[in-house]
Amino acid sequence: FERRFMIDGFKPAMRARDIVAGAEKLLNEPGVKQVRIEASDTAGVWALLAASQMDKSKLAGVRIERAPHSVRQAYESPIHRALHDVTMPGFAASFDLDDVVKLVGADKVEWWDPMDWMRNRVPVDRPWIRYTKFGH
Repeated sequence: FERRFMIDGFKPAMRARDIVAGAEKLLNEPGVKQVRIEASDTAGVWALLAASQMDKSKLAGVRIERAPHSVRQAYESPIHRALHDVTMPGFAASFDLDDVVKLVGADKVEWWDPMDWMRNRVPVDRPWIRYTKFGH
C-alpha cells in the first residue's frame, strides 16, 4: 500500500484524504492531542485508509461498524454492493484490508460486526474484530 495517497482521483483515496484533512484541522485546535475516527459501511474502509496515513501518535483509534471486511472477498463473489466505493486499481491484487489494519496498528482498530459485500454479518477471526450480541 503506497503511502500518502499515491493513487489520486479514486473515490476511496479522495475520501480518505478528506478524513485526514479534517483530523489535521481538529489537531490544530488548542488542547487537541489525538483524534478518533469512527465510520460505518464503506466509509469504514475510507476511515481505515485515512488512519493508515496519519501520525500514529496523534491517532487515538479507529472504530469501524458494519463495514465490508475484505476487498478481495468482493472479487470472489458473483454479486456485491458498493464495491465501486472502495475500488482502487491494483490494490486488491497485492493487498487487502487486513494489511491496512496492520499499517494502522491492530491495537488501534475496533471493527464491529464485519459484513460481506451483500451487507450480511459474517464471522471473521481477527484480533481486532468484535461482535455485538444481536448485530444491526
